[in-house]
Amino acid sequence: MFTNCDEKINICYMKQLDSTALQLLVNFIYTGEITVTENNLQIQEVKEACCDFLQAQMCPKNCIGLNALADLHSCEQLLTSSELYIQQHFSDVVDGNEFLYLSSGQMVKLIASDEVKVPSEEKVFESVIRWVKHDLGSRKCILPQLMEHVRLPLTSKEYILKKVVEEPLLDNLKFT
Repeated sequence: MFTNCDEKINICYMKQLDSTALQLLVNFIYTGEITVTENNLQIQEVKEACCDFLQAQMCPKNCIGLNALADLHSCEQLLTSSELYIQQHFSDVVDGNEFLYLSSGQMVKLIASDEVKVPSEEKVFESVIRWVKHDLGSRKCILPQLMEHVRLPLTSKEYILKKVVEEPLLDNLKFT
């Protein structure tokens, strides 16, 4: 009704909508701009506009945070696009700081995915070691589970001998 200029309606009843929300809504309809607060974020069009804006701002440094935000607010399109972005830009994403704060479940899900695009499996191994070392005390116990998803047969013999075998975290590690 508000976006179709051909339709002429003189009266519109909106129940259970406070005057501030109505003012924000009308301003948004006519200007395409809105000040987003926690109170007005429930308006679906505002939510979609915010998600579109965030999607346009996505980069390796913020995609994990945007993924968490999209999940928290049930923004399905942003959630899907951020997951795809993380998979397609894995090498750049794992070099950033947000990567270090993934939960163990998120980390397993990420490296176990067959959709992750990496130049080599060495990058996956190095990202696992970097992630574990960031919080060694609580993450060392999950290392065997993470290593199950590193496709070491896709790495060179030289890499395995120089990097994997020599990695101190893997000393005396038992894999199930």
